[in-house]
Amino acid sequence: VAFRIFGGYEPEGATLTGVVLADLGMADWLAVLLATLIGFGLARLARLPSPHILGPMITVLLVNQFTDFHAQVPDPVSAAAQLVIGVNIGAGFTGVRVRVVANILSHGFVVGLIMLAVSIVMALALTGITEFGFPTLMLAYGPGGMAEMTLVGMALGLDVAFIISHQVGRFIIIMAFAPFVYHRWQGPAENDSDQSSG
Repeated sequence: VAFRIFGGYEPEGATLTGVVLADLGMADWLAVLLATLIGFGLARLARLPSPHILGPMITVLLVNQFTDFHAQVPDPVSAAAQLVIGVNIGAGFTGVRVRVVANILSHGFVVGLIMLAVSIVMALALTGITEFGFPTLMLAYGPGGMAEMTLVGMALGLDVAFIISHQVGRFIIIMAFAPFVYHRWQGPAENDSDQSSG
């Protein structure tokens, strides 16, 4: 919505790839199934965010790139997967009280604006020196959930692999450095508290 209102962006692509169920042979279906299961398992072991999306996406990409199988996901299967993802996102808010959500949103809104501003500046700066357009770079750098960025990228017909790879990189950086920063920040306060209580 923001792209359409503020950027005048008209989506050039579509969520459909043109691949139908009949286009895949038995060997191709087996390749898709094995790639999906293996990818999901490896993503869970690696504790990647949204393993049900990232794992199969990565392994299917590898199968298509390095084998003779056509492990493309047919449009009906892709549409069903997007429906399940959307329902799962919405169901996550079941039972959450409005007061709790309002309190979280008030803090998250400010932090989100700061992160969004930095993402916009970076995306605009790199638009002129890379081959990628602003919408793709914005989704790659912007703060957001993995599933949400995937769906938006697919809806706009953008390079989803590029977007997800950057989002995974952001996640890895946060997971690697956030605990260190947190302990450095909280350490002195906790030590002072322990000494005063003793």
